[in-house]
Amino acid sequence: MSDSIEALERCGITYRQLDCWTRKGYIHARDRRQNTSGVPRDFSDEELGVAARMGRLIDRG
Repeated sequence: MSDSIEALERCGITYRQLDCWTRKGYIHARDRRQNTSGVPRDFSDEELGVAARMGRLIDRG
């Protein structure tokens, strides 16, 4: 599991992107009750992989 800061570093995305995608349900934090803005979240490696791919797709247009 990884926290939000580590997720940002590993995926090359912004905190705002990670927060938005989590609130919209594209990425799921370990504890779903924590899917509100401003709450520290933990993410599985699988979810971080999804976030990284989403970031790359956005960068490529």
